[in-house]
Amino acid sequence: MKSVLLLVWTLFLLFVMGLSIFLLSADRLYVEKHMGIKTNDTVSLFVKPTTKALPKYNLGKGDYAKYQYLSKSGQWIYVLYKGEVLTAKTDQLRVKYIKYKSNFISTLSIYLSIIVSLLFFVITLFKVKISSSSSKKMSILNGQYLQDIKKLSILNDQHLLGITRLDKRLIERQKVLNTIVDDCDFFKNKCSLVESENKKLQKRIKAFKEELDSAEIVKQQVIKKLKQELDEFYKEESLTIVHPSITDMKTSEARLVTQLDKQVREGLIFGVDFKHDRYENILKGRKFEIFIATWLTKELGFEIEEWSPDKGFEQDILVKSNLNPDLIVSNSTGEKFGIECKYRSKYFKQNETEFSWGTTYQGKRYERFQGEKNYPVYVCLGVFGTADNPESFSMLSIKKLIDKSFKKKFSKASSEQFVVSKANIEALDESSNSLFSALEPIN
Repeated sequence: MKSVLLLVWTLFLLFVMGLSIFLLSADRLYVEKHMGIKTNDTVSLFVKPTTKALPKYNLGKGDYAKYQYLSKSGQWIYVLYKGEVLTAKTDQLRVKYIKYKSNFISTLSIYLSIIVSLLFFVITLFKVKISSSSSKKMSILNGQYLQDIKKLSILNDQHLLGITRLDKRLIERQKVLNTIVDDCDFFKNKCSLVESENKKLQKRIKAFKEELDSAEIVKQQVIKKLKQELDEFYKEESLTIVHPSITDMKTSEARLVTQLDKQVREGLIFGVDFKHDRYENILKGRKFEIFIATWLTKELGFEIEEWSPDKGFEQDILVKSNLNPDLIVSNSTGEKFGIECKYRSKYFKQNETEFSWGTTYQGKRYERFQGEKNYPVYVCLGVFGTADNPESFSMLSIKKLIDKSFKKKFSKASSEQFVVSKANIEALDESSNSLFSALEPIN
């Protein structure tokens, strides 16, 4: 496009220049040249080409003379002025306008046309050159731009790939987030249900608590009643029985076992265990008392005067007879003596040969009873085997037993105990002598 424009302007310039040359230089009949002065002074017109003669006319500003021809020397130009052919110096005149086919053309306009055409040609050429240079630069820049675009395209592809991966990650995270939100909603609903159930449970717990409180009151009332019944039973069982038979003693034992079993069963219903070692010891004591009573009556022919059972209960019920020895017996001659029955299934301490036979309070109480009643008191100590069939038993005088015993405590909270060695028991045993057939007087 730019080359075509340059060609058009070139052809137009050539046409204008050719036309100007044609009009200005050619001496043609159909082209009239009208001359005017070059300066502001007047120009002398002569009849002949000499300056020595007087000029015939003076051509002033605004006056024109028609061009005729040029002298051979070129120094004089012949013009037609006022009907006469006159001459003037060539350097004093110039063509002012041209008449071509009844058209007057100013030479100034011809020159201006040539200048303007030339100027446009130069501008067009400059633009073309600049455009060509710019085009090369633009081509280089365009190449660089295309490379940059290619790089940018690669980067854009990478960026799009990264965005695609990021979108996938975002989609996955959104899915995870949606799952978490769903789980949260699910757990929120669950929590609401749990809270609702919890309120219901709280109401039920409150109702159960009230029922438990009521049940606890009933329980305490029943336990109190059971204890009262047990206390009444112990009170009755703790009364001294005069002239009991072995059958009476066994009947009492059976009644004791039955009552304890009943109390234990009813107590367990309310979570109270009335059964413990003390009750077992009471039963063992009762069995050993029956064993000794049987031995005294069946084998020795003694008579049981009094029986004070169950001193081991100790249920806050003070029965005066409980301060007495278990048995008050008399021999064939009618003489009385007291027997406190003690059964021990093991030694006082493991790997020792010592027995605890009672508290210091019990020992002194029996010694005091002996002084008050003025008949001897013995401790019948059965060891090992079972309570109703011990491995051995010994009849020990209370005074001698206390003298040969020493005091010990199981713990700081326990009562002080009388403890006697196995050797002293064997030395003090009077069960095989004649004492139980003919009692000796007390010293």
